[in-house]
Amino acid sequence: MEVSKIFQAMVNIQKEVGVISKDSQNVQQGYSFRSIDAVYAELHDLMAKHQVFSIPQVIDSRDEERKTSTGKILVTRIIKIKYVFFHVDGGSVEAIVQGEGNAMDDKASNKAMSAAHKYCLLQAFCIPTSEKKDGDFDSHEMQAPEKPKPEPKSDPKKISEAQRKRLFAIAKSFEISHDVVKDICAKYGYEHSNEISRDDYDKIVQEVNDIGESDGGIDERNQ
Repeated sequence: MEVSKIFQAMVNIQKEVGVISKDSQNVQQGYSFRSIDAVYAELHDLMAKHQVFSIPQVIDSRDEERKTSTGKILVTRIIKIKYVFFHVDGGSVEAIVQGEGNAMDDKASNKAMSAAHKYCLLQAFCIPTSEKKDGDFDSHEMQAPEKPKPEPKSDPKKISEAQRKRLFAIAKSFEISHDVVKDICAKYGYEHSNEISRDDYDKIVQEVNDIGESDGGIDERNQ
């Protein structure tokens, strides 16, 4: 049994269909839109060429009454329609859409059906409103990447951060306060512990040990 050509035909139409711009203007509200006539003009010959046609079937319809800004009654017809796209070989695909039409006369159904068919065709064939953008259409000026900030070099003559932490860890193990450690550092001419030289580091550590191991040393320092 031969497979239907409807899917290939739909794809072929999609390949060949052109842009349909929003060239029509709504007089009352001033917005631009694509008219049903513009859609038919673009698709009629292509669908005939690829032997595709569509048949509508209304599957639901209801009315709503709305008032205009001037107080007049406006009939809104909401219609759900199933469109079947047939190929001449008998194959078909279906699409169900909804259309709305407003009117104060008997044109509400006509407008609803036109709206439903228009959007069915636009969406079934993915018809664009403008040409594809060239790759250079959007060009953004890029900032040069920030150079990574160089890490501060450690002074080979001063103790490392690890050594400084070790000093206070030793003091903590003997329950010696930071103030006592600062006093010891001050004896060697250092206002801050990160200024301690490697030459004096062992001497300061030894002095902290001596205080911690001496009887009453901590109490004497904190009195």
